[in-house]
Amino acid sequence: MCLNYTLPYPHDEKVQHYDHLAQTLVAIGDIPGAAAAYEAAYTVSCLCSGRDYDESQLYHRLMSDTPTTKEDLLRVYKHGGELE
Repeated sequence: MCLNYTLPYPHDEKVQHYDHLAQTLVAIGDIPGAAAAYEAAYTVSCLCSGRDYDESQLYHRLMSDTPTTKEDLLRVYKHGGELE
């Protein structure tokens, strides 16, 4: 992945990249790909900020319970990571 050539590992901007990638994959219906992207976001977020960081916990929830529709995705980000 070219991202590894432009930013050192770990780097917090990679978390944003994986988050955006996951959102795009949900939008096109690739839920397994989105879950993998959220897992990557979680891994890098933990390395950069720790497991107890709110954002790390959000990505853990998203990789464990990945939204399956754009509507679910909007609800998750509106309500801090909870799929109601």
